[in-house]
Amino acid sequence: MNQNQNAEQIILLYAKSQYDLFGGMVGDLNQAFLNLGYQSTIVDVNSPEAGSQLNSCLSKGNTKFFFAINSVGYGLTIQDEPIYNRLNIPLFAWYIDHPFHHIHGVPANIQNYSVGFIDPSHESFWDAYIPGPEVKGFVPHAGSTYVEQIKPIDERPIDIFFSGSLGNYANLKEKLDTHYPEYHQPIQNTLDEAIADNTIPLHQLFWFHLVENGKDPAQLNASQAHALLSDMDLLIRNYHREQIVAQLHDFKMVVYGNGWVENFKAPKGRIEFREPLPFQESVKMMNDAKIALNHMPHAEGTHERLFYAMLQGAACIANANPWLISEFKDGESIGLYQLSELDNLANQVQQLFNQPEKLQDIANQGYRLCVKHHNWDVRAKAIIRMVNVSKSLTH
Repeated sequence: MNQNQNAEQIILLYAKSQYDLFGGMVGDLNQAFLNLGYQSTIVDVNSPEAGSQLNSCLSKGNTKFFFAINSVGYGLTIQDEPIYNRLNIPLFAWYIDHPFHHIHGVPANIQNYSVGFIDPSHESFWDAYIPGPEVKGFVPHAGSTYVEQIKPIDERPIDIFFSGSLGNYANLKEKLDTHYPEYHQPIQNTLDEAIADNTIPLHQLFWFHLVENGKDPAQLNASQAHALLSDMDLLIRNYHREQIVAQLHDFKMVVYGNGWVENFKAPKGRIEFREPLPFQESVKMMNDAKIALNHMPHAEGTHERLFYAMLQGAACIANANPWLISEFKDGESIGLYQLSELDNLANQVQQLFNQPEKLQDIANQGYRLCVKHHNWDVRAKAIIRMVNVSKSLTH
């Protein structure tokens, strides 16, 4: 698509990530901004050419805003002043994971920015540790179709597809037990509840148990909150991933990710563990899966794999949370399971395989909903609306 040289410009700041997840999503969002009539350019902030590329973009004089994932781009300065303040060009920072993983990297001196979260409950954590910005909001993940032709469910060779790494649970638990002795009881109480039911935001659950054990959450600084909550979140994610996959060992399932061969302790059954794929290859592989198995670690949000799987025509199953329930209908556009009832997961999956027409209908309806409501053009419009509100408040 040819860019309109007179259109406003959006600069997407990018840094390579594991499996190039950032690159895939930034590329799709870049195309969405082009679709909406903007000029749009991706700048790899770690490239030797980043400075000259930025200068070339900024010399046009019509930059609407910068976009970045998580804390990418916070370090860009002109004479030790954040580039966003110096040039009066706003930054939109989109946190694709809980901000407690990144809170240590947020500088206090950026004035001209807005923030998006993939889970609305993340905002309360941000507000406890970061002053501002005025404009914050919920911007969920999205997806794109990467394959030229979507295969019917009955032509897909993989029964169940799952993607994600697995850490060593014992090592993660030992770290929590030994590194934070003064918080042992609130940590243990939080883990017990979050493992049983992750629909309560982790930071809120931890704050509750701190108070319950006579400790003031306000005494935790940002660095301590980052360390404690990140480690708890990692343990909970890995526990749930292993338990969910273990329930389905009798099915023909392919799991892509690091750590499974070394750390999976349950019977392997018919599960095949494979090395992780680059992001775009992983998405295309979803076109070979009848069912895409998802684990949502967020109390009210989701991750990108759900939408990409739906847009490659797979039928998706995921653990229920309020946002998924509001956007999709169980048994019609998605299959929802409860983390508190994992003993029933294999039966739920078998019932879907016993009804191939229903499985195809779930895949079709999920695809249609994503095409209409959960594509990158929709998210690009939401980001632009937030930026426009932010700019109106600073002028």
